[in-house]
Amino acid sequence: MGTNVFKLITENVFKCVYSIKEFESLVTDFAENLLCPIQMRCCIIIINAVNKLKKTKMPKDVKNAAEMYKTVICDKVLKLCSKNKPAPCLTSGYALALRNFISQNEEEKLSKLLNSLNSYVDFALEGTTKCESGDLMLIVTLLQNKSKLKSLSDDFLQRVWNAYKENEGIHSRYEEYSLLIVLIFGHIPNEEFTTVTTDLLSITVKSVNVGDLVLFGKHLKTWESVLSCDLNPTKMKILSDVLERLLQKIISLLQSSTYDRELYESIFQFEKTIVQTVHLFLSPPIMDLLILSITLLMLKEDQDFKNIFNFSMTLLECLLRYRKPLIMDRLPPYLQQYRILLRSLCRRSNSDLNLEDTDISHNSDCAHQLEKLTNNLIFCQKDMGRIAMYLVADILEQYEQVTLYPNVKIHLNNCIYSLISICDQHAVAYLMRVLSSASTEIFKIMYENYKKYYRFTGKV
Repeated sequence: MGTNVFKLITENVFKCVYSIKEFESLVTDFAENLLCPIQMRCCIIIINAVNKLKKTKMPKDVKNAAEMYKTVICDKVLKLCSKNKPAPCLTSGYALALRNFISQNEEEKLSKLLNSLNSYVDFALEGTTKCESGDLMLIVTLLQNKSKLKSLSDDFLQRVWNAYKENEGIHSRYEEYSLLIVLIFGHIPNEEFTTVTTDLLSITVKSVNVGDLVLFGKHLKTWESVLSCDLNPTKMKILSDVLERLLQKIISLLQSSTYDRELYESIFQFEKTIVQTVHLFLSPPIMDLLILSITLLMLKEDQDFKNIFNFSMTLLECLLRYRKPLIMDRLPPYLQQYRILLRSLCRRSNSDLNLEDTDISHNSDCAHQLEKLTNNLIFCQKDMGRIAMYLVADILEQYEQVTLYPNVKIHLNNCIYSLISICDQHAVAYLMRVLSSASTEIFKIMYENYKKYYRFTGKV
């Protein structure tokens, strides 16, 4: 609580020209006792405030004065690290001093600091079970500047991975851990990339096998961090193969597990991230598994229809937006998911059910989502033109079977009008021939309405 208050005070002090210059005595006092964890944390807050000041329009002399504060603190850290054994309060200071000396090209000071590098690395990696922020800060700093630190051992990346890979507590520091994962998977050589991805897959699968689904969800967040890495084509191919195996495990989990909102949200956020990672090659099995997951999810609709519908619709929209060519190659199974959602929505929007107003509103929102997906589909006229009439028939079939609430039906009507817009005369004639008598009458009325009110004729 104390350091949070100090952080707020420091941020306000560094907004004022005069107060920055008056901060010198306080900085000096703090720098005299950096072996105190609280004072070290306060100095870290000051250094972070100084770094932010560089991006502001403060006068140059004020920025120089602030830079002196950072120099005073880092020089003091250098002296302490040279004389003392590694300690938790010094690790974060060591990381900041290292970062500062590298950025300022202060080779003499950097050389002195690096004399104790190995002992600090060993200390940080041995203390991973405690998940100290200073340890993480040091490891991240070393990875960010790996090319400039020739004294780091060749197995440093593998040591870092081995130290953190099965540390459950590290997930409590997600932002720092996410950055660490990006650096490890980005820097590690191609030959070792297979090892670390297989390790992560084994750990993830293990959490499912022992029934720790909360930990499984956390591992999926780690995979999302891996997907955000800038990887070369060789690593991408390896990652794609491993993701296929992971998705197979997820499909098995969806088939066997009871519905849990947090778990399913984690799964579909992960799948959404896969789809949105456009530089990742999605093999045919991965695409099929992603589509299959929607089918399996909708089997649990009775337990949480609104959220399950939203998860499914979001994934369908992402697939169409980010993987359009692949979806056009798989249009029949993709549209099968569309039909599943349509039938489920209509079944739950039957006016005979006497739903509450909130439920009607939720179903109307779902219908609106379906309408938006339909509008996006009609932009694929080349592929959808020959299939649109079948979707029209599917919606009309629901009209025959169920009396829908008006709030829902208005959106489905709009779906029909949108689909008619890409149907040619042959498709319209086909519908007139094959639809049931009731559906034919409904379609005739809607087609006339379309020609009168919806079709663009070019006339003003």
